[in-house]
Amino acid sequence: MKKIKNAKKLLMIAFVAVLVCAVSFTTVLATTAPKSITVKRAEVVSDLVTNKDHGFTIFETTDGKNIYCLDNLKKPLVSGQTAALSGSADDGVLYILKNGYPNKKITGNNEMDFYITQAAIWWYMDETGQGSNKLSDEFKNSKTDINGLLPIIKNIVANAKSYKDNQVKPNMVVKTNGDTLTLAKDSKYYESPLMTAALTGASSYKVEVSGAPKGTTVVNEKGEAKTSFASNEQVKVKVPAGNVSEKTNMTVKFTASGKVQKAMIYKTNNSEYQRVAGLYEEVVPLEQSTKLTVTPKPHVCEIDGDTYYGINGTKVDAETYDKECNEHVCEIVGDKYYGINGNIVDAKTYDKECNKHVCEIVDDQYYGANGTIVDKATFDSECGNEVIVPNTSSNVSPLAIVMGLLMVVSGAGLIAYKSKMSCL
Repeated sequence: MKKIKNAKKLLMIAFVAVLVCAVSFTTVLATTAPKSITVKRAEVVSDLVTNKDHGFTIFETTDGKNIYCLDNLKKPLVSGQTAALSGSADDGVLYILKNGYPNKKITGNNEMDFYITQAAIWWYMDETGQGSNKLSDEFKNSKTDINGLLPIIKNIVANAKSYKDNQVKPNMVVKTNGDTLTLAKDSKYYESPLMTAALTGASSYKVEVSGAPKGTTVVNEKGEAKTSFASNEQVKVKVPAGNVSEKTNMTVKFTASGKVQKAMIYKTNNSEYQRVAGLYEEVVPLEQSTKLTVTPKPHVCEIDGDTYYGINGTKVDAETYDKECNEHVCEIVGDKYYGINGNIVDAKTYDKECNKHVCEIVDDQYYGANGTIVDKATFDSECGNEVIVPNTSSNVSPLAIVMGLLMVVSGAGLIAYKSKMSCL
């Protein structure tokens, strides 16, 4: 390999001096493009097609990136020089960088692969009207191409001219099943419906909740609290029930980062120097948001310590709580009678609704064979002519009972006396 130490001599050569910027021959994967790059080393290698004593300049940048020059007649960058990011190159340059050195093995020889990549970029720039000058016919039709590099270069240029970027563009689709949190079975948490983010060009996503009550967490379907979730992994928002005192609207933000490869261009403030291009990854931020609402469940028919909550969730006294929340059907509670509908009724209505009277006479009312009130004729027909003692035990006073007993005793004495008289 012949080297030219004098850059001025290089620029005076009649053939277009092939001046390339790149790192040393090691494979470096695409990384996020920095805002600027700085050249840290340079050397020149011989032309492998024309075999002239002029050649390509190789640069190494501080971020360890292979970069290639775009303007073949301008000055190459020098060690320590800085170039700022100015945009991205077209699909053709992107194709060459993706399929050139060091991303692809073309011949298996690093120096030749590097040469092919740089020559293809300049040739492509000239073919598409973007170059600073046409490559010489001596180079394009060289008879000294003993390594057979020209056909390879021409094929790469032809492919670059027809190439359309076919990279999968990063995308995120959020799927939800509702926007309202409901109280879990254990009543300890309010939980949202399951949600998920389907990703393209990215592998994981994060979930951030804003405007939520204290203690809110995001968990997967298994209940595991995490900060990052795989594409299509289902998640839900959990809010401690004790921290929900009023209706709350919250925002759930899904974020992810995808990447695509770009041919990024750098240039100096001095237009005399060549622009350079390198293969970098461009971060594509992905973000979507959805709204959730949590409403505290009112205390309906609950007792919290000494506080009673009625059927409307409002505070009531113990009596109202019992009336609204406890179902009393045909019950006597204290001095209150509850009828068949659970309403407070008088004793007579309670007896009528709750005590089944079959073939009985109660308070001058006749109850037939089915326990319904009937007239006397129906009663006699269904129940016979037997006289039924009215059900008035609840209204008989102690005095009446004593008087009745006295009448029985008097009657018994009278019978005994008459019996004695008859024996005389």
